[in-house]
Amino acid sequence: MIRAVFFDIDGTLLPETKPEVPESTMKAIRRLKENGILIFAATGRHMLEIEDLPLEEIPFDGYVLLNGQLCTDKDGRIISDYEISGPDAETMLRIFQEKELPVMIIEKDRMYINMVNDLVEKAQKEIHTPVPETGRYEGGKIYQFVVYAREEEVSRLRKEVDECRITSWNPNAVDVIAKGGSKVRGIRQMLSHYHITENEIMAFGDGNAFLCRNGSRHGRCRRGAEEKCGLCDRSGGSGWRVGRLLSFWTHMKAGKLFFGQFFQTLEQIQVIFV
Repeated sequence: MIRAVFFDIDGTLLPETKPEVPESTMKAIRRLKENGILIFAATGRHMLEIEDLPLEEIPFDGYVLLNGQLCTDKDGRIISDYEISGPDAETMLRIFQEKELPVMIIEKDRMYINMVNDLVEKAQKEIHTPVPETGRYEGGKIYQFVVYAREEEVSRLRKEVDECRITSWNPNAVDVIAKGGSKVRGIRQMLSHYHITENEIMAFGDGNAFLCRNGSRHGRCRRGAEEKCGLCDRSGGSGWRVGRLLSFWTHMKAGKLFFGQFFQTLEQIQVIFV
């Protein structure tokens, strides 16, 4: 029996062509809640970004944020977190403070950047998100750095940062995150907290980036990166390959939850879960 559903945001709840939740999706989510099923976001975004998106009507029960670096309940209480520390944090803070490159620092309740240029404005526009305000580091826990740079500059950065994972989500932007966290690990932390097993969940994501890949902040899979997560084995493929989620509907009967008529980009599939 399904007890929880995890949703990616970009390209799934919010189609890339039109950044608003389709009514068919909202109808399905309401049916899920009526059946007592928990709804979680599992995204590369930060809570402050989510608050700027047209998602206020979705009653999320919790959030796997920053690709699992920070997991919270619906009231913002931390369930698990993976901060960046040690030499890598020192290196990134030096780049931030000396303004060698545009760098955004992401903490639990803050997102701020050291400077803004054309790369920053272009990358943020493409994800329908405002350019962050400039700010100063004041000693808080850092969960992610976002570096706006071209490939040659990113290549140099990879040589300086050894204990973090660098993932690309835009031709001119990368995330720097702790290796200890991932979206899969974040989901597992949520399952442990809410006493739910892996056989009692569904996950909807955009393409291959949702569960099986070490994806970036906005649902784009970095090249060559794959994590065998175990959560998606039942799909017979890499993750619940929903592609762009257009519509699906649910009903509960005799202890069985039927998810019907949800579509992939190229094919329609129907799956019954017992």
